[in-house]
Amino acid sequence: QLLFHYPKLDRLIAKRAGIQKLDYFFSPNLNFTALSKKIKHILTVHDLSFEIFPDCYAAKQRLWHRLVAPKKQCKKAYAILCPSQNSKRDVVEHWGIEENKVKVIYPGLTSLFAIPTANKPQVKKKYHLPEHFVLYLGTLEPRKNIIGAIDAFTSTPRVTNAGYQFIIAGPKGWHYEKIMKKIAGTKQVRYIGYVEGQEKKALYELADLLVFPSLYEGFGFQVLEAMSAGTPVVTSNRSSLPEVTANAAYLVNPIDIHDIGVGIERMLDDEELMIRMVKKAKERSLGFTWHATAEQLLSNIFV
Repeated sequence: QLLFHYPKLDRLIAKRAGIQKLDYFFSPNLNFTALSKKIKHILTVHDLSFEIFPDCYAAKQRLWHRLVAPKKQCKKAYAILCPSQNSKRDVVEHWGIEENKVKVIYPGLTSLFAIPTANKPQVKKKYHLPEHFVLYLGTLEPRKNIIGAIDAFTSTPRVTNAGYQFIIAGPKGWHYEKIMKKIAGTKQVRYIGYVEGQEKKALYELADLLVFPSLYEGFGFQVLEAMSAGTPVVTSNRSSLPEVTANAAYLVNPIDIHDIGVGIERMLDDEELMIRMVKKAKERSLGFTWHATAEQLLSNIFV
């Protein structure tokens, strides 16, 4: 029997469900977990951003990560699942976990991205979107390097003079205030708020370019979603992002404003480069399905 563990799931559910013997316990996220040594714990570690970029987390979040003792949990776990080779490498190198215990299981794209988009006019009208715009989609927090993306956008006069706007979408995260102040004080940059899941594909398709110069990602769903939607991507040359994009995006140094700006300008100016990248990106995105994820899990864990 396999029990899936979510934060508020009581272990008594096993008894209530009539499970007499629990063989595996699956945790899709780090959390407080106490299990018998006889139960094989399958633990998911999405990334080590809280270890590598602790300054990008609130003191309360840093305390929570210390108390949950992720390194200790990994040492005790039967298997550790990571969404990328980069996350696996971080777990092995930072915590000294034996490599053969850490399995890379790539996640899949939501089925929404397999359905033709019919609501683009409604989305464009709802968010008052311009004809041409550069997009950032994701949580507003320092680790995502949104201020760097804004500075890069405004440093490319050929782009701004051509009438492009920079549309920023996503929920407000930790330390979002400084980002909102930057948006409010910058021409041709606008925040449209949180976008519902069924509207995301339309937003990607309406955008001329996704800019996602994050400092660190365990996987980077936004770049894969944009690639699937046929939107060219400028993203970071570090963490998992080169692995996910696989030469199907323009990679930049996220701490180099000039480099990000060059990436934006090149992708918007060079039609041949854009077409080539989009074709490769669409092909790359086809390999990320939940069916493939399930097969990877079964072949790597339950053998």
